[in-house]
Amino acid sequence: MNQNSQLIKLTPVGGCGQIGSNMTLVQVKDELIAIDCGILFPYDDSCGVDFLIPNLDSIPDLDKIFITHAHEDHIGAIYYLVRKFPNIKIWATKFAKKLINNKFEYNNTKPPNIIEYKENERIEFSNFSIRSIPVNHSIPETMGALIQDKHLHHSIFFASDFKINRNSPYEEVMDLTFLKAEMNKSKNKTILADSTNIYVNERSYDEDQVIEEFKKVFSTSKRVLVTLFSSNIHRIQSIINVAKLNNRVVLAHGRSIRSYCEAALKTNNLKDAGNVLYIDPTSEQYNDPSAIILLTGCQGDFRGSFRRVLIGEDKKVKLSSDDTILLSSKAIPGNEKKISYIIGKGMKYTKNIFTDKDLKIHVSGHACKKDLKELYDIINPNWVIPIHGEMSFLREHKNFILKTFKNINPIMINNNDSLFFNKDGTVTVEKGDEIDPLLISAGELIEKEVISKRRKISENGILFLSFHKLKLDSIKIESFGIHSIVKENDIKDMLNNSLGKIDKNIGIEESLRINLRREFSNRYNFKPIVIVHNP
Repeated sequence: MNQNSQLIKLTPVGGCGQIGSNMTLVQVKDELIAIDCGILFPYDDSCGVDFLIPNLDSIPDLDKIFITHAHEDHIGAIYYLVRKFPNIKIWATKFAKKLINNKFEYNNTKPPNIIEYKENERIEFSNFSIRSIPVNHSIPETMGALIQDKHLHHSIFFASDFKINRNSPYEEVMDLTFLKAEMNKSKNKTILADSTNIYVNERSYDEDQVIEEFKKVFSTSKRVLVTLFSSNIHRIQSIINVAKLNNRVVLAHGRSIRSYCEAALKTNNLKDAGNVLYIDPTSEQYNDPSAIILLTGCQGDFRGSFRRVLIGEDKKVKLSSDDTILLSSKAIPGNEKKISYIIGKGMKYTKNIFTDKDLKIHVSGHACKKDLKELYDIINPNWVIPIHGEMSFLREHKNFILKTFKNINPIMINNNDSLFFNKDGTVTVEKGDEIDPLLISAGELIEKEVISKRRKISENGILFLSFHKLKLDSIKIESFGIHSIVKENDIKDMLNNSLGKIDKNIGIEESLRINLRREFSNRYNFKPIVIVHNP
């Protein structure tokens, strides 16, 4: 394809093939803008990795980014993006702006240049525009991005996180009639759409159903502890509203839920919370048998208050048999075992633990199949690009379109593939190279080799040798993660054997390290990390 015929180039850096690390590059001629820059939480064997971020080293000079909403998988990596591109301009809603600024304040860093935009606002760039389209989701002020070139050859609706509400008390119904009219200005229409709930055949449910279930529980239970996504401000509002009906107070327990509540209060996204919501509760309030306590870490996060409270390690909240615990969230794939373990620990204290499988205490913020069908029936796009999901989700989304729609062409892409929207109306794909995300530990970038060493130590232990003279009795031995398997006399015996096989050609320290690891392998079928020190 001739480059002169290419109008718009879209490249997902993250978010295709995983749920998280969302970031997509939009390029028209020499103008480049990113949509979102989020984090991805690691799997269990992360060995100290806090989260992963898009590989910013693979991105050329970037000076603009558009933020769709304030979830961590969409804004969590902004701090690192600004460190790499300090002059970047950020477009965000009022709520997202507040939460982004909080990240910089937490790191004692000057906040970046953030331009606040409103719903249905068209942001004009040199060669294209982005219009903010309000969509329904589980966090306030969520937008889809309608991308259009100047000559309206293509209208591209980017909606990585959305659902279609019908009876939400907190949001207007997504205006598909307006979206259709805007997209019909172009002959060629494309939708990049959320695949998170593609395996759910029904419609998504609204928050009003959760409210009815809360009314039943709050009116019949003593102290209630609710774990949920800290960002789910609509759910927190529902809890506050029902608590008021029952003359109960709501206590925020955990740093992230305090941060989100403060941001929501300051941006008027939490209403009528006075004398009900307490962000910094007292000991007396925690012990109030009528209190409702919001817990962080609904995905089993190690530092979350949900884990601490249920395993009995929390200093402020101690469970009793009268307590009721509600899991007002759904497990992200991969977190099921952690959550199940925590629930099991909590059952030592109380049997009143309920998930969304027991009670209607959670509704998803993502479109199910019937939501997607409604969107595609109304807009009638030429192409649909499944995004925001594991690879199996994207494939199922593609198959759903093939089976259901005759006139829609699905295109499945992975991270770093590029979509070209051409002047002749066609859409072509250029496969990209696989690029690993960046790893963050204790707030800083770390190399994969560090994780590899941590993993080896966790699996095989570590052995330290220090000596002045190369004699068995003068060598000091320290080990971690070995003595429960190997006795100290056995280590000395293996060390004595290793001393008899020193190869001075490779150096005494290196030879001793290799020989001792070989001894461990021969006797115990594992090799600890061995560090030899000769001061």
